[in-house]
Amino acid sequence: MACLAVERVAVAGAVASSHGANAPVVSSTGAASLRVAGWSSQRGSLSRVRSVSGPSTRTETKRFVGRRVSSGAPLVCRSAVSPLSDSNGNVSEFESEEEFNTILKDAGDKLVVVDISTKTCGPCKMIYPKLVEMSLAYPDAVFLKINGDTNANTRALMRKWAVRAVPSFRFYRNKNLVHSHTGAKVEELKTRFAEHYGQPANV
Repeated sequence: MACLAVERVAVAGAVASSHGANAPVVSSTGAASLRVAGWSSQRGSLSRVRSVSGPSTRTETKRFVGRRVSSGAPLVCRSAVSPLSDSNGNVSEFESEEEFNTILKDAGDKLVVVDISTKTCGPCKMIYPKLVEMSLAYPDAVFLKINGDTNANTRALMRKWAVRAVPSFRFYRNKNLVHSHTGAKVEELKTRFAEHYGQPANV
């Protein structure tokens, strides 16, 4: 089974002109491109990211920066979803489709906003603080985050959702997908949220 790997890492303000096709590429929407590829474990198991805000200054040209995990990595399931940390507002992380389905069921008719990221995505880190701010301003909506490169479960969900670039956002209500878009444009996130929440996003 193929694993999800970031082969081009978006970096704020970085332009690598001397590497041709291997230089980092960021789309006009501020999304880092992904592709599915098979990788074997090189640096041990992945640990969860607890703080994801702040700019990224690393660039990637010919090699993958970070840990690559084989598709045979043990599945990790947790019985509950909790906020990432005090600095992440009301944004909660999930790591499997089973967890996600439970959250959707419990959310009822509340709007559920899912932020899809990876650990090395620069644009993801830049827009994340706005998501945290929105989660604090609208406690009756549900804000979630998933890192697609965390483990076999998250990679499987990225393939099922056909995620090709990050950050990507998916909105749900009554367990139904009502909107999705890709990119790190704050105004688009606020506009789409307002459309489906029912009032302007005043943050």
